[in-house]
Amino acid sequence: MNHYAVSLLLTLSLCAGAATPVFQAPAHAKTKMLEGTAEGQNPFRLQRLALPLSQGIHLRLDPARSDYTGTTEIKLRVLQPTSSIEISGKDYTIERATLTPFARGKKHVLTVQDQNKDFGKLTLASLSQIMPGDYTLSIGFSAPFNLRSVGLYKTIHQQKPYLFTQFEDIEARRAFPVFDEPEYKIPYTLTLEVPVDYQVYANTPETQRTDLAGGWVQHQFAPTPPIPSYLLAMTVGSFDEVPIPWLSAPGRLLAPTGQGKLSDYVVAETPAILKALEHYFGRDYPYAKLDFVAVPEFPFGAMENPGLITYRQDYLLIDPEQVSQAMLESVVNVIAHELAHQWFGNLVTMSWWDDLWLNEAFASWMADKITAQLHPEFDTALSLPQDSAMSYDARSTTLPIRKKVQRAEDITEGLGLSYSKGSAVLAMVENWIGARAFQQGLDQYMSDFAFKNARAADLWNALEKSSGQAVPRVLQSYIEQSSFPLIALERKGKRLSLKQRRFQLLGDTLPEQQWWVPMTLRYGKGDQVVTQSVLLNEAQKNVTLAFEPDWIYPDAGAMGYYRWQLSEKDYQQLVTVAPKQLNARERLSLLSGAYHLLSNGVLSTAQFLPIAQRFLADPHPRVVTKAYGYLMALEPVFVNAKNRQRWQAWKQGQLQSLLKKYGATPAPEESESVGQLRANVLWQLGTYQKDSRLQQQAEQAVDRYFAGEPVDPLLINTYLSLVAYYGNQKTFESYKQAFENPVSPVHRSRILSSMGYFGTPETQQLAMDYLRDDAVSASDLRYLLSGFSFQPERHQRFQHWLETHYEELKAAFPPFRIPRLPGYWVEHRCDHEGVKRAEQFFSTHEVDNGPLQKSLRNTAAAVESCQALARSGQKGFDAFLASQK
Repeated sequence: MNHYAVSLLLTLSLCAGAATPVFQAPAHAKTKMLEGTAEGQNPFRLQRLALPLSQGIHLRLDPARSDYTGTTEIKLRVLQPTSSIEISGKDYTIERATLTPFARGKKHVLTVQDQNKDFGKLTLASLSQIMPGDYTLSIGFSAPFNLRSVGLYKTIHQQKPYLFTQFEDIEARRAFPVFDEPEYKIPYTLTLEVPVDYQVYANTPETQRTDLAGGWVQHQFAPTPPIPSYLLAMTVGSFDEVPIPWLSAPGRLLAPTGQGKLSDYVVAETPAILKALEHYFGRDYPYAKLDFVAVPEFPFGAMENPGLITYRQDYLLIDPEQVSQAMLESVVNVIAHELAHQWFGNLVTMSWWDDLWLNEAFASWMADKITAQLHPEFDTALSLPQDSAMSYDARSTTLPIRKKVQRAEDITEGLGLSYSKGSAVLAMVENWIGARAFQQGLDQYMSDFAFKNARAADLWNALEKSSGQAVPRVLQSYIEQSSFPLIALERKGKRLSLKQRRFQLLGDTLPEQQWWVPMTLRYGKGDQVVTQSVLLNEAQKNVTLAFEPDWIYPDAGAMGYYRWQLSEKDYQQLVTVAPKQLNARERLSLLSGAYHLLSNGVLSTAQFLPIAQRFLADPHPRVVTKAYGYLMALEPVFVNAKNRQRWQAWKQGQLQSLLKKYGATPAPEESESVGQLRANVLWQLGTYQKDSRLQQQAEQAVDRYFAGEPVDPLLINTYLSLVAYYGNQKTFESYKQAFENPVSPVHRSRILSSMGYFGTPETQQLAMDYLRDDAVSASDLRYLLSGFSFQPERHQRFQHWLETHYEELKAAFPPFRIPRLPGYWVEHRCDHEGVKRAEQFFSTHEVDNGPLQKSLRNTAAAVESCQALARSGQKGFDAFLASQK
């Protein structure tokens, strides 16, 4: 799954009756199940009383209705004498249930003895004892279609009803009776009855179609290979079918009717992506077909269901002439991510949710590799996942990315860190042991566990065997503990001392930890430059360099998941030589490292600010953008009534300087990085500096955009947000009309994200109330919400609206997003008053909601760290401003 590919908006603006073959579980799977009985004491897990072997699911689905009915037959093996069986279940209602032995014997009539809604389980009990053996569990049930983008859910698109599924993490249990845990990896056979007017798709090819009475059609699908329940998928609706040629399996792109014409870019790109992955894995795509589904209401970026991959439609339906290169990069990256899952996650599946981090980390790492390979012009290598990961990983409340999972909310807590930290750590390990050894270890892992379950340690051991290096020790130190090392380097001539300690934010006092850290040093003297590898596997290690260098960079290639500090002399020397001796990736890492050293007190504001300002003159606009972003991030920390005027004057000077250097309008053949920087500068000038000429320019551009004329894709999001910010009720109505009648999915997303920036009390109220409109789906809500906290007075109005309409908003949100709601009370990362108000509000709301309260504590801890920085750095910040002309 690509949870965080929905950063698209940031890029833009920033069965009974079905004969089911019995699958004989592999011997290793049976052993694991029996050994796992003790693990069944985890109340979130099903008791290990029965082992499912295969399942047939028969559903009668009419998208025009609000509910549906179904039957299922689960072939299972009872492992010990028992009077009951546990299965997963949440929203459905059981009408009848029986357990029939394969051989002769008594049929058991089962009743629902207990339903644990907190854990999504129910107990089916028999009046007589059930003996070990093989049985068929037959269940008839009914259920409502979900309306919050999870389970088997319904949405309305262009006045037509559609049905889609989103079963990861544990949402299959909402749709039908099932053993909804990844360890139960079995074949499924789907039979779907739908009215004749609808098209129907599932994971596997359709094998039979039968006309039924009353204008219904029965669709029979081939059994799946062994897969976990979270990968089951089905789609019902009205679609354009666009073939995807040149694949190793039949492929189609399925778009809501009338939108297939926007699929050309994805159809053209997908064969090369799949071929590159097949080449890397050394084996063909492992499933019978490959359909992509463009979903108009989807809470994530995409979901890797084998044979039926679902995507938020923005990623499949685009006009490449109307979007930025960054958007095209996102499209390629998301497709590569989901296709990488076909091997890593689907072919080989985690045994339990504690290893979900590895699924997502690997797919993210692989997607970056494939994107960079196929499109070097995207500069994918300049997107450093460790930067965003470390900002979150350093917090005192952050958990390891491999953690104990005992409740549903444990699965998704901190999941974004799994993508970024996990992929960064894998990249570090590949860089350390070499690409060939990494690929060989992975190939062995795939061969050993194809169509089976595995644990992260199985991959670590394979990599250790292929490389001869202590890979498990390195990975365990990073995956099973939070945070990361800060490595101090002290140099005397050729002797270098390395000392590691835990990186901590200002104000924190946390237990020390130790890592096994693969380091690659790069250093130089004159024309001589060398690299030297070191495995720092103890608290301190001494290293002898090849010669006494003039400068040293402690992370060659910026591949390490660690921060480092040098003596003041060596640090200043490195900053001085950086433009010539370090590549753009390394300079980006140097800059982000300096920002982290500021947040933990190693660098003072008096030291950091001149470094960041110096990088505003960097030759690469991507580096300039990052330097400018870090400087602007200090505004809510240090700017107050006393220094605001001086800060605004300094900021205005920087903005004008950047605008003069790069120009207010795009130049022919300029890099996209320049355009992204320009968009940031114009947003600042248009809002904080209130540039009237820019407002007029934005209004003209938006008028052209709504008229269907081309507008620079890098600037249109800035223009849309500026016009909204200064707009009136008529402007709001025009945006609403454009959103509800979009010319493309990307157009729709652009409009929605900009609507959160309407600036007057009247128009902001209209935008906030629009959150309650049926036109805004559950998966749309967070895009519209994202702009309401911009500027203090708007944020205060938003807080009041949140508190007035909280229950209504909560009922509309996708369930897994509810714990994130406290963050909307906070305007910026130093907003102590926002945290206090949230704490007060939630002291009388959601008192017993553990995940939400944990989210609130995380938010409070982040604000405390920010305030510690404000206390330590205010004097240096003021002195810097005073020194500027």
